[in-house]
Amino acid sequence: MNEDATVLTRPDHYCASFFDDSYAGRKVLVLVPHQDDEINVAANSIQNFINAGAEVFVAFANSGDYHSWYSFEVRMNEAANSLHVLGLDRSHIFCLAFAETLNNSETGHIFYTQDKPITSASGRTETYGVAGFTDFAYLTRKQHSPYTRKNYLRDLKELILYVRADVILAVDFDSHADHRMLSLSFDEVMGEILSRPGNDYFPEVFRRFAYCTCWLSEPDLFSSPFLLSTLEPKAGYTQSYDKKIVGTSYYSWEDRVRFPVPEESRRIFDGNIIERALRQHVSQDAYIQAERVINADEVSWRRRTDSLSFRAHVTASSGKPEYAKDFRLLNVAEVDSDTPKWENYLWIPDAGDSTKELVFTWDEPQSISFVRLWGNVDGVPLQKLSVSMNTGYSIEAGPLPAEGLPLTLDIPEQSGVTECRIKVFVQGSSESGLAEVEFFGRKEQEAVVRPFIQITSGGNFIYEYDRDPQEQSIPVECYQY
Repeated sequence: MNEDATVLTRPDHYCASFFDDSYAGRKVLVLVPHQDDEINVAANSIQNFINAGAEVFVAFANSGDYHSWYSFEVRMNEAANSLHVLGLDRSHIFCLAFAETLNNSETGHIFYTQDKPITSASGRTETYGVAGFTDFAYLTRKQHSPYTRKNYLRDLKELILYVRADVILAVDFDSHADHRMLSLSFDEVMGEILSRPGNDYFPEVFRRFAYCTCWLSEPDLFSSPFLLSTLEPKAGYTQSYDKKIVGTSYYSWEDRVRFPVPEESRRIFDGNIIERALRQHVSQDAYIQAERVINADEVSWRRRTDSLSFRAHVTASSGKPEYAKDFRLLNVAEVDSDTPKWENYLWIPDAGDSTKELVFTWDEPQSISFVRLWGNVDGVPLQKLSVSMNTGYSIEAGPLPAEGLPLTLDIPEQSGVTECRIKVFVQGSSESGLAEVEFFGRKEQEAVVRPFIQITSGGNFIYEYDRDPQEQSIPVECYQY
């Protein structure tokens, strides 16, 4: 992503467009926890892909029946009506139908139970369906799933492989326990899918925060005669965003993907399709959030799924080497606290380990042109390490960037790689480690979403600009994906 300044003096009126029919025949899967999060995470992308001829599916992880004054059936029909406004037929909607909770819910959370089902706030212990919507477990296996984490992970994994979408748009780590569970569970099952022997499925993945960049972002719709782009969330200022997440790990604000919004979403006052879709969620009074939800861009972060580490065997002199190739860049042991405590995601060599080494081996020779190392989201990162391959190539590097941002090592292309050793010389602290080690044979994953450019002014996407006759020039930039 890149922006370069220039000056536009003509024409008086400028229009931009994005998707075309090259997406015909592609599949897109939107994964969200609750009925209304489909708008927060992907409302504009759903329209863009449908308009471009792609087949779009939306899956809800939770039943939406936490409160007694609205039911699963009400929530699902509201979601179906909302998606109909966006152009999606209800036949393309799935629901895993696991219990909805709140943070620190008295009923407990599925995240914490492996074998003993929790009882939901509505008194249920397993997934169920309602008129017009069958829970995914019963749809595919003719039996409901008890409310356990093990079943949640299984059903989510089976759903992803059932659809086999070319593009997956999934909720990311937010403040709500259900959002966090889906985000972390997606990472877990995607790591399992990518590590399968002979795996041939490498979807293009985009992740988006439902709250801090949408539902609880700045209410700025009426502060300008033009749509404004999504603002970077600030901890302690942006509502319900108590600890900085954007700016850590792969959530670099500079590396965000800024999808343009379709024409139907660009109206500020009357007839904006996002506002019309929000109004279908009557039980949530969702239209109240229109000032926050409607923006000139839709922000997400892209994750590559083609790392060669998923094909490798990994061992270590100590610690848990499996963390270095499980797709997870962060993790928590509990999903309820306002401020997350990051744990259970790092390969950390033991204090008494004098070798401090990770070893990746492949059954078949690989070609590697760059390596990406991900470290601690908080705390002191690894200070000095080396990467060496059986080809004779070796490089020393460090320290890793703070806050879990990646260290990318561009190397001369190495062919015939069957072994790579990563050795830590200076750890930094006893909690310093590696969240993920990625090996790539090419600079970019083969992409479904094509490169595009978008004209901006003052950082905001510009679709139509009627200049004042007194204006002699309009400063603009170019956003490039």
